[in-house]
Amino acid sequence: MSSSPAIISSSGVSHEFGDDARPLSAELQYGAIICISCGNGYPLSAIDQHLKRTPHFVCKPLRIKWLKDLEPPTFAATWTDLKTPEDGTIPIEGVKVRAGYACKHCTFRTCSERTIRRHMVAMHPSMTVFKRVHLQCWNRTNADRYWIVNSIHQTNDGPASELTIDESQAGMILISICCELIGR
Repeated sequence: MSSSPAIISSSGVSHEFGDDARPLSAELQYGAIICISCGNGYPLSAIDQHLKRTPHFVCKPLRIKWLKDLEPPTFAATWTDLKTPEDGTIPIEGVKVRAGYACKHCTFRTCSERTIRRHMVAMHPSMTVFKRVHLQCWNRTNADRYWIVNSIHQTNDGPASELTIDESQAGMILISICCELIGR
């Protein structure tokens, strides 16, 4: 049995770190603490809870040591304090690059094709073009502010491209929205 702390990622893969290793890195420009094993960024107020829970279960003395090792940088205190990078930046190392979609008419972004299609019908009914992009965000659960990255890593969805919604798709999406609103 190993004496090193085991970190189990969301994919179920166990990562073992020696006493001097830590699965954290600092993104000083934006104030984020990056959890390397899960590819998300956190403010100072949330990283301790993240490391203490599933999938990590890191003991308190080790969490304290890892956070002290990152000092003296100033980190964002809360989720709202995390700065969001500009669109078109290179990916932040350690943060997941996700295949996603961006509205060409506003700043709406999502990883879901269904969600972008619904957005287009609801918000821009006469405009049907959106684009496929590579996105990053600090954490989809708590800080889902996406930014577009110029990724050198291609996903299965390929490079950025424009997609359109035809009239029949728009009608079906609109019917789906209406049914959800009336509870059917």
